[in-house]
Amino acid sequence: MVALVAELPIGYIVTIKQIFCNHITMSKQQVNILEKMLYERSDVSSTASPDNQHRCSRGLFLSISNHKQTTDTLYQSLKKQYKSIVYALTGENISMDCIKSSSGTVPSRRRIMDLVAAKKIIMVAGMHHYNRFDNKTARGSRANFDYQHLHFYLYGCHHYICDDEKSIADALDYLPRVLCRHNHFVSGAKSKRIDVKVVGIGKYVFSDVVTASCLYDYLALPTTEPSRQCVINYIADTTAYDGNKYPLSFIYQEA
Repeated sequence: MVALVAELPIGYIVTIKQIFCNHITMSKQQVNILEKMLYERSDVSSTASPDNQHRCSRGLFLSISNHKQTTDTLYQSLKKQYKSIVYALTGENISMDCIKSSSGTVPSRRRIMDLVAAKKIIMVAGMHHYNRFDNKTARGSRANFDYQHLHFYLYGCHHYICDDEKSIADALDYLPRVLCRHNHFVSGAKSKRIDVKVVGIGKYVFSDVVTASCLYDYLALPTTEPSRQCVINYIADTTAYDGNKYPLSFIYQEA
């Protein structure tokens, strides 16, 4: 992938779809009913949508292992990170003035539906504390205790990623590369510090049911159903999880 990008002329706008979408003329392989209902694996090969929709149509979930960053620097980075995501997916270098954000309350149902209809990318950002390292469980952080890290939910990316296994896998690999410069990490493979997963697959196929018509209701779950286990509630850190409840940030481009 890097070699392909390097061979392109200077000034050429490179998007995920241009890089990773091959001509897809063959019909999609049929998935048997049992696999649709109960597929257990959570890798790309198991992301077939039960209703034959795009495998990323329920959204993407990003977890970022920020190093020694606090809420103020993380909040300041959100619009820049959104801008990079939009550029990577669409090739459009949008103005920062076009990016809107709100905190704590989901934008109105009308606003969400307008964004969905316009095929805009919607980003929901949440912040979590690092837990103190636990020797018994080998979980937590020694260096980052008392600092925070980011989680994103992205909706609308499926409009700009081809619906085949290779394109999805490559997109999940490419997105972290464009976000590295906006986040602080320890030295090493920085892009590996950002994990991207498809929402609503494997054991979460029934807990994260997201469609264009019910997106507003899904985003409102931290308020309406805080005890439900799902990606958006995890990002919001509701009572179903640690209950820290940093307010969610909603970032989007004007429709």
